[in-house]
Amino acid sequence: MASLVLQLQEAALAKDSKASDLLRMAFVVARKLDLPDFENWVDLEMNGYKKLKDVPEYRKVRGVLRAHHVRYGWQDMGFADSKTADSFCLRPISDPVSRIESLLENQADHNYLLLNLPTEITNDLQKNLPYGMTRPCLHLSEASFSAILDTVKNLILDRALKLEKAGVLGEGMTFSSEEQSKAKAAMGPSYSATNMTVVHSMQQSQIQQASPGANQTFTIKPIDVEVLKAFVKEVRALVDKVPATDQPQLKADLATLEAQAIAPTPSKNIVSEAASSVRKILESAAGSLTAANLPALLQKAAELLL
Repeated sequence: MASLVLQLQEAALAKDSKASDLLRMAFVVARKLDLPDFENWVDLEMNGYKKLKDVPEYRKVRGVLRAHHVRYGWQDMGFADSKTADSFCLRPISDPVSRIESLLENQADHNYLLLNLPTEITNDLQKNLPYGMTRPCLHLSEASFSAILDTVKNLILDRALKLEKAGVLGEGMTFSSEEQSKAKAAMGPSYSATNMTVVHSMQQSQIQQASPGANQTFTIKPIDVEVLKAFVKEVRALVDKVPATDQPQLKADLATLEAQAIAPTPSKNIVSEAASSVRKILESAAGSLTAANLPALLQKAAELLL
């Protein structure tokens, strides 16, 4: 029977080999040679990483945070600084290799995967989204997941080559005591995991398939309460000039905006909805309004929707 180490090399070099199959072969080699570091790494790759601090560097992927617009589809979300962007967009992938393979095999014609964020993060992001935007989630490229599988294959091949160089081949499915000693001397740590600083834990997140799209970008920015207050003041002066049927709704919208202007943390979503309603009322009443600043007010209302 051929050497298990050479079989492992041959499988790692095969173009159609699966990383999950290689890991099972590598697990046998690691266990029979009593290589705890190598065995532990193989086990984590096969069954997934339970702790974020254990996820190695090559499993760290960068995605694009997007939200879905009811009319325009997926839209990119921007951030004020790179540190904030990294906390959301830099993602440690802890899933088992078999799970990654399954996701890629079922991708069809798609070119990215969609990562649902934990509920608390989603809720925080949703509060700052413009009107009409929902479902903030991270979009990860298919290539970044393929790179993880390639790295796993390369690491297995590297270990197998080191074993051969040390004279560790095995006869069939067994290794001699001498080969075990040589293997321990030849094999260093199986991988180097770099601890990551993550603002929000994403251990509750789920990856799913998604179709491509989105080519526009918006940036999450805080509400300028002074601009909001000035807008409310200017519009309030026009309340009596809009049709009587629209006045109750306009007054209610202005009250909502006033409340948000003094709130400790104004809700972007609530402000956007109220501003959208005010804008529609002003536009429909444009024929009866003679205010010279009406165009400017409509522009301010539009800016509050962003």
